Amino acid sequence: MIGELMAALKAIPEIAKALREINTGIKNATASKRRSKKDENLSRLLAAARSSRGVREEAERSAGDNSGKSEGVE
Repeated sequence: MIGELMAALKAIPEIAKALREINTGIKNATASKRRSKKDENLSRLLAAARSSRGVREEAERSAGDNSGKSEGVE
């Protein structure tokens, strides 16, 4: 019985090490998911901004074409 107790006590540091490694793996996986989600959100935001800018520039060009100036005169 004492021998079993001693063996269990010797295993505690290895168990603690394994738990720390599991915890580190979980933290890394969570951070990776967060980073991926941020990258996706940033890509969507940039795409929306580019699209909005393209629409705005097209509207400005159209408005500039109809500004009342005669062609060939600037």
